[in-house]
Amino acid sequence: MFLRTFCILFAVTFILTVSWIITTIVRHINIEVDRTIDAHVRSSHPPFPDDKLDRVFWFIQITDLHISRFYGLQRAPQLRELATKYVDIIQPDLVVVTGDLTDAKHANHEGSEQYEDEWRSYSSIIRETGVQEKTVWLDLRGNHDSFDVPSLQSKKNYYRVYSSKGVTEAGSYRYVHHKDYGQYSFIAVDACPDPGPKRPFNFFGMLTQEALNKLDGFARSSQKSNMTVWLGHYPTSLIVSPAPGFTHIMRNGAVYLCGHLHTMLGAVPQMHTMQKTGSLELELGDWKDNRLYRVVAVDHDLLSFTDVTFGTWPVILITNPKHALYNIPHHEPTGRMRQSTYIRILAFSEGDITSVDVKINKIHLGQARHAEGPLYVLPWQPRDYLKGVHTIEVTVTDSMGNRRTVKQPFSLNNSKMDFALLARMILNGNMSKVVKVMYVFTLMAAVLPLVFFRIYNSKIYITWELGCISRFIQALFSRLYTVAVTSSLYYPLVLFAVYITIGPWFIGHVLNDHIGVCFLFGLYVKDMHIPADLTYGYGFAQLITFNIPLTFYLGWCMEYRYHALIEGRSTRSLSVKDFIKNHWTFILIVSLQAWGVLSYYRAYGAATVILGPLRTWSLFFAIFLRRKALTIPKHEVEHAVMNGIAYSEEES
Repeated sequence: MFLRTFCILFAVTFILTVSWIITTIVRHINIEVDRTIDAHVRSSHPPFPDDKLDRVFWFIQITDLHISRFYGLQRAPQLRELATKYVDIIQPDLVVVTGDLTDAKHANHEGSEQYEDEWRSYSSIIRETGVQEKTVWLDLRGNHDSFDVPSLQSKKNYYRVYSSKGVTEAGSYRYVHHKDYGQYSFIAVDACPDPGPKRPFNFFGMLTQEALNKLDGFARSSQKSNMTVWLGHYPTSLIVSPAPGFTHIMRNGAVYLCGHLHTMLGAVPQMHTMQKTGSLELELGDWKDNRLYRVVAVDHDLLSFTDVTFGTWPVILITNPKHALYNIPHHEPTGRMRQSTYIRILAFSEGDITSVDVKINKIHLGQARHAEGPLYVLPWQPRDYLKGVHTIEVTVTDSMGNRRTVKQPFSLNNSKMDFALLARMILNGNMSKVVKVMYVFTLMAAVLPLVFFRIYNSKIYITWELGCISRFIQALFSRLYTVAVTSSLYYPLVLFAVYITIGPWFIGHVLNDHIGVCFLFGLYVKDMHIPADLTYGYGFAQLITFNIPLTFYLGWCMEYRYHALIEGRSTRSLSVKDFIKNHWTFILIVSLQAWGVLSYYRAYGAATVILGPLRTWSLFFAIFLRRKALTIPKHEVEHAVMNGIAYSEEES
């Protein structure tokens, strides 16, 4: 009867928890912006896209360069090629570099510090190539650029010496790009923590109230701009800020261009979404491994872009009609497409463009003619495509034999298209809350069953007739009960879980020149609290890989001890083979903790090995509890195990 009641309570709790999580996710990822209306004040006002190279400019975005002294030695030379050959061909008005200019990691990938030669390598590219004489080069810091940086004024902050903008700008800044037909604001957001701790607990971005106020001032100053483009390293979901939050501050911007997540190692190659303010958020894949760059065009105040792999030619960007998924009617005059007279295509290549072939809905419309510069145009009748979503296909060939085709949907009535679910979950959510919720629920899973069985303190009845899965679950319950009623195991396990939540994890060199303390809720260094947030993810991993499996293993040890006592054999004298066979779970638990000790040592120094309760001390904690479970007095182990594995054919 007890087991049935417990299972019902567990099922109800699980369903309510999952329902709450799903509701929260749906609320975050649901895009409630009405994109079917032309909300922009100039949506149907001239000028309209025609056949002139006018009212259009374009720029390049690159991100996550990770110039390193140890790895990827072609990153810098190929960036130099982009700054020379590619800039000469594409001729962008600007090049924006959204963070992680250098790698700042040790050869073992775990330690971190700023290397001046990496910064010199980056600086030599933007200075020796003369790229700043051809275009405007805007750069900003990423988390790797802030590893082991005690302050913005520190001599270790090489960004202020070797970057393009760091020499004149401290932190976030605003750049206004002036054209004959208007002005365009670019607001660069520096959300790096200050001070910047060493990795791994330097992953989330952070904006103080002062930083948020500064950005709000930039936003207000940009209200009369034709368009505002926000630049940052961290996706908005990874930026911790006080209310009303960063996304609210940038609500009048057309787009937020960022990097940092490296397309989740290719799992989300198009990590794009629309925020509830109607602004686009577009994460770009990294230069580090994938050599990606982005060409963004603003044509008659309509924003278009294409992501390109280095070495791919021709580069094709259809600016009218623009891609339907990225229509932002609240921030751009989408109605101008309905009044346009020409299809407009920007084509760049290392050879001369020989043909630009255009199809709509698989119907060949003809060859676009060269207007001027990279612009190719073809007359069209927008009224033929006023309803629904259509597909435009452009094939470009150059004199060197390069040939590429681009297809994209377009809609002249702003028909709704949906961004990828995983991209919305990542970019529209709040990752800080996600990792905290994960930790809390895992902590509950580690502690509450023990507390429940401790309070219940009665036999568990199991029937022989139940299936394998049910019997497996009941066996787990039995081991939980066995541990819960054994005070010498129960109290250490519960108290250690509580300690993870409130106690210091380690003391070490959070900065090379400064000792700091790490807690679940962040880092303390230089008399400052840095809410790292990734710590909750590490706490979740600690519970999953250590606390919970150790609990079940100790229950198994008590059963093993019980059967050994009955059979009159020792639990100590085992061959290596038998030890591995019987105690592989313990070996795995300890091995993972030992790896954690090594990781912390490499990241934060030798002090963490000695003053590291979370990792180092937990090794001795596990060994102690294992020995305790295998040497518990006979009467105590019999009481616990017999109650825990009692069987009955009468109750279920």
